[in-house]
Amino acid sequence: VTKPGPVKLGSNGKLLDALSEAGPLTANADPKRISILRKGVEKPELYDLDSVSNDRALNAALRAGDTITVPAKGSYTVQIDGEVRTAGMRSLDSANTLAAAVLAAGPNENADWSRVLLRRKGSAIPEEVDLSQVRAGTAKDEITLQPGDQITVLSRVLGNAKVIGEVKTSGDKPITGKTFLLDFIGTAGGGFSEKADPMRVEIRRPGQEPRTFDLMPVMRGEKISTDPEMEIRPGDTVFVPNGEKTRFHIVGGVNKGGSFPVQPGMNLIDAITMAEGFKPSATKKALVIAPDDPNDERLKTNAAPVKKSKKKSAEAAPAQGLIVVDLKKLIDGDGAQNVEIKQGDQILVPEDGVPIQREKVPFIDRVLRMLPLYGLFSGR
Repeated sequence: VTKPGPVKLGSNGKLLDALSEAGPLTANADPKRISILRKGVEKPELYDLDSVSNDRALNAALRAGDTITVPAKGSYTVQIDGEVRTAGMRSLDSANTLAAAVLAAGPNENADWSRVLLRRKGSAIPEEVDLSQVRAGTAKDEITLQPGDQITVLSRVLGNAKVIGEVKTSGDKPITGKTFLLDFIGTAGGGFSEKADPMRVEIRRPGQEPRTFDLMPVMRGEKISTDPEMEIRPGDTVFVPNGEKTRFHIVGGVNKGGSFPVQPGMNLIDAITMAEGFKPSATKKALVIAPDDPNDERLKTNAAPVKKSKKKSAEAAPAQGLIVVDLKKLIDGDGAQNVEIKQGDQILVPEDGVPIQREKVPFIDRVLRMLPLYGLFSGR
């Protein structure tokens, strides 16, 4: 009550008179369990204020020495906190089961229905309860609450991890439940950037040496993505390195030109497959590969002759630092044409009747100096 203490009443004073003198009930008052303890009597009399107000015959007469107690709601309420919109005391009259109490408190978007803690009054150890099936309607809400229970709705957000480097959206990202490396890069990081090297991705964990993972087998479905070694934990930093020097580039008459990671044992057919095959306009004569290393051994073993004229002898293409591949022989299964692809290779597949765009082919000048071999590429 607002003004607890002694109350002076006339000889005909009754319960409602005393409550009026003591001021309005507080917000935490329990009007359904008001008690009167008579002087010299051990067991109190209980009254429901609503019933007394509606039926004045229940308005008990008071005697000197009576003690009136208006208990707090806590005597038959539970405490709920965590990921809910209205944390605090909740009456068992409105929700007397666990799932009903969580629902009544308004779980927010971070609430983890599979991880709800229930601590019984007098117990120091909470019980973790999975209410996800109750929420889905496939199980009954059968856990009855008791006065004094404490409920904590845990968060799906366990903490933050950071993703940096060659991803589309870097920064601190929330961890919600079990999260693994490739999924974290895809969802939290928006996926790899075009310059990413998925074969050297690092997980950096405080107090430990960085661990490096090749995600190409995972992306191809050859390895599981849920390997415990690739689980991301709060505080981790995922680093995706730049792979420009570990990639090959292919332009011209392919369906998907661009930059791709070089995989162990990769050959030219693999590279064309990654570029989603030839366009209809692709030349059927030859393509060129410009190695990153001018002393690359492939320049010696895969040299193609450059026919300067009918009267002069052939000159080797490697003089220009290029590997020339006969496409017809490659398609016919000539293994010598299916050259190994290395990091930094630049591949040009010319298109019949389509001028080569100089800005897309950094080694175009070397190709042009191979005239008249250039006629093989231009369709002339």
